Amino acid sequence: MNRRNDFAQLWAEYLQEHEKLGGYVKATSRSLLFFLSVFDQYESGAIRGVAIVEPGVGVFLCGELGDKRYDVVEEDRAYVLGTYVAPDQRRAGVAKRMRNAAIEKLRDMGIRSLEATVLASDPIAEASMRSAGYTVTGLHGILEVN
Repeated sequence: MNRRNDFAQLWAEYLQEHEKLGGYVKATSRSLLFFLSVFDQYESGAIRGVAIVEPGVGVFLCGELGDKRYDVVEEDRAYVLGTYVAPDQRRAGVAKRMRNAAIEKLRDMGIRSLEATVLASDPIAEASMRSAGYTVTGLHGILEVN
C-alpha cells in the first residue's frame, strides 16, 4: 500500500470511532475526502502540517487547514486534527511516538505550540493530553513545543 492509502484506511477507522463517541465529524465519504485533501496539501508542502502514518498501527494529523475560511492556525500554532491508534496497538506508546515525531517536524516549520480539543465522552484522550504536558482548560488543551 502507498502512504495515502494507509492514511485513508486508518483515518476512516478514526472517523467511525469519533462518530460513535459523539464527535461532530461524521464518518462519511465527504469527510474522508476533505481530510484526504488536507493530507495531500501537507504532503506536498502547500500548507504547513504533518501526517504521521504507521501502517496498520496509527495516524497523527496536525497543522493548518488549506481553506482560509477554516484556518485555525495562528502564526506559530498548529491544530491537532486527530490521533488514531488501532485498538490492538493501544497502551503501547504509539500516540506519544507519533506526536513526538510530528513535533520535531513542526518545529522545523516554525510551529511552537499544538492546540487540541477532546470529546467529553473520551476521558482517555483527555488523560493522554494531560500526561503529554498540555495545559488543559475544559476539553481544550495547548502544548508548547519550543
